[in-house]
Amino acid sequence: MLPLAGCGGNARGGSVPGNTLTIYASAPLTGVDRAMGQDIVGGEKLALAESGGTADRFAINFSLLDSADPKKGVWTAPTVAANARIAAQDKGTIAYLGEVEPSASAVSVIFLNEAQTLQVSPTDTFAGLTEPQADTAGEPEKFYPAGERTFARMVPGDDQQAQALLGWMRALGATRLAVVNDNALYGRGLTSEITSEARRAGVTIVGKPLVAPVADPAKIAPQVVALHPDAVFYGGAPTDRPEGLWNALARQMPRVQIFAPGALATPAVAAAAGPAA
Repeated sequence: MLPLAGCGGNARGGSVPGNTLTIYASAPLTGVDRAMGQDIVGGEKLALAESGGTADRFAINFSLLDSADPKKGVWTAPTVAANARIAAQDKGTIAYLGEVEPSASAVSVIFLNEAQTLQVSPTDTFAGLTEPQADTAGEPEKFYPAGERTFARMVPGDDQQAQALLGWMRALGATRLAVVNDNALYGRGLTSEITSEARRAGVTIVGKPLVAPVADPAKIAPQVVALHPDAVFYGGAPTDRPEGLWNALARQMPRVQIFAPGALATPAVAAAAGPAA
């Protein structure tokens, strides 16, 4: 999929100087999500190659931006904001492909929307970008200061992911669910979706959602066990290292079913999970 303009106008609706347009791609090119970022960028490059690298009379330049902080190895708000500013300030920008990491688009979308630049995320499921959130005021409108939506995603949002997860739980016989999150934007948002849809799906939330310490999520295991759930959902990112919590629960509650979001469906997380996988 290439969002190209064949009439010579850029994403802002004006004319483009010269005969070259630029598609920017923001993805983790270093750090823990490097493999995923490389796969996605490879697909984007293939799409451009198959289009002949042109649109009408324009040549298409493909510019890569690393969303991972080189010192931390994960995406950070300042890094993503810097990427968005580069694209927003380029008069030849026709589209911005990003972000890859869940909820990272909540940082870049405001800069790009102000510049009226099309943004397409391949994998960011954060529902607040497109749907109202039950416990957060102003979403999704607050992400679009220009008044018009300029963001789209290539995957279902977390509202749909929550429904799918709850349906899966019921199909496996789970009725008592303990919900845990990392208190970051993505984890809180998905937890909110799960909690608000649980009763309709026939699943009881046992206790209030628990917040796991990112430094060591396993520390919250005794609180989860005390709720006597038959299923546990963990909402968070791979960088949380939730496998410690999963293995603690698997040891103490061998019959409990553990659920996690698509952001954690990576080979690296599965390998780290060990016996709990």
